[in-house]
Amino acid sequence: MDQLASYRAEQKLKYEKKQQSDKVREELKSLFEFDPIKRSSSRIVKTAKRYFEKRKPVNESVLNLIPGKYRYRIGLTELNTFPCEVQQDLFENVTNGYDYCMKDALIQSFKDSYPILHWVVLDLREYGPCSEMAIYLTEYDNTFFLTEDQSKKIANIWNCINPDTSSGIRFQQMLDASKSLALIYNQLK
Repeated sequence: MDQLASYRAEQKLKYEKKQQSDKVREELKSLFEFDPIKRSSSRIVKTAKRYFEKRKPVNESVLNLIPGKYRYRIGLTELNTFPCEVQQDLFENVTNGYDYCMKDALIQSFKDSYPILHWVVLDLREYGPCSEMAIYLTEYDNTFFLTEDQSKKIANIWNCINPDTSSGIRFQQMLDASKSLALIYNQLK
């Protein structure tokens, strides 16, 4: 009789676990979308909302004044409150006595240690040709400076979209071609 009672107890535990997992599965099933088309679109929407809600710029008023292809959203940290020369001095103090490979890792770690304070939208027509220019935020009555990496990235993007260069003209042509293809595709539907 003892064997039968222990067997029944084991089976009862298995049954209860299965019932509990089925219950959890049914509760979670309502949260997930199983249609592949709806699932992918809902993922895109959720990711976009999460991305843009976190990165809402403090200077939203300028968004209407800047065409989309000339906007660049950038995160400013405490490190951006120092001019570029002071930033270089800070990097040298941190990496003093280390070899070249270790210096790059330390500098990257040092940059990543600063949390992002504000997101700002820059007009590449202004900051592209002169990326070393200071950023003045009237909302905080404070001046920020770009790091060397941020300046290089802005200069690189500006070189690609500058309407006075061949690469900028090619970019505009590709943009126009993409727009016309999208219009044709929408008309075919």
